[in-house]
Amino acid sequence: MPINGKWIRQTKRRFGVQDKVDGRAEFRALRQRVVNALAEVVRFINPDGVREFYQVISEPTRYFETTFDLRPDPRIIPAKLAQAENLEQFLFLLQVVLELPIYGWGELLGFHGDPRAAFLAPIRRAIEMSQIDVELTATDDRAILRPRGEPLLEKPLIEETLGILRGAALGHFTAALASYGKGTNADHVKSAESLRRCLEECLRDRLSNQKGLTANISTLLSKLKEDGRDPAIRNIIHQTFTCLDKYFNENSKHNDGDIDATENEYLLYQVGLLVRYIHRTLKK
Repeated sequence: MPINGKWIRQTKRRFGVQDKVDGRAEFRALRQRVVNALAEVVRFINPDGVREFYQVISEPTRYFETTFDLRPDPRIIPAKLAQAENLEQFLFLLQVVLELPIYGWGELLGFHGDPRAAFLAPIRRAIEMSQIDVELTATDDRAILRPRGEPLLEKPLIEETLGILRGAALGHFTAALASYGKGTNADHVKSAESLRRCLEECLRDRLSNQKGLTANISTLLSKLKEDGRDPAIRNIIHQTFTCLDKYFNENSKHNDGDIDATENEYLLYQVGLLVRYIHRTLKK
């Protein structure tokens, strides 16, 4: 088993090590682990990404000389994260880093693998070692920091959902995760609206039409009936979709709802469950 957060917790239990959870100490440990990881992988961030980071932190760009030209010095990135004074500032800077463009396949001299996978792996491992409530979720084109969920639900309802969705539906689900991670009421409302649009686009994709969510709920139910799906399950699907549609209309469609973190988490898992069911019954 690799040395990660789960291994550390299990091994500490085995030897009877009892930690006093100190939030400040945990933050410092997370910060150092991520800074160590960034020192290894910052070379994967391309010059445009490094310049963008200097702009975000509003500092003069420092350069170093290569054989061919002058390039912005990427060492500012781990150095700046090491200076973060609190968890909120640190996570903001880390999310900025995760959004920066990196080299593509074959663009980094002397490296022959997948640059994005090599860039994210040490950062994810550093985060997994921490007891702080944050984790890194990656899709093909984005990496998002968000609160950790329930371990038994995360893989089937979040990670696998990201693998099932495509196109606009995937973009909306990713946006929902990003908004959920920000933690404010306004962001929870944005997350819910992204989930509504995710379901809408998922049904459009699977049913090959451009109807709205409400109309496609009826189309879905007709299709499930044609396919001989169990009437009781069809009724559950009907009630779930209808209640969600009503909830979205009242709380997120006009960005004026009141949604907290617990409700937002439930909506993420519920939408993930519906997406899995749609995927398994309406395969294309």
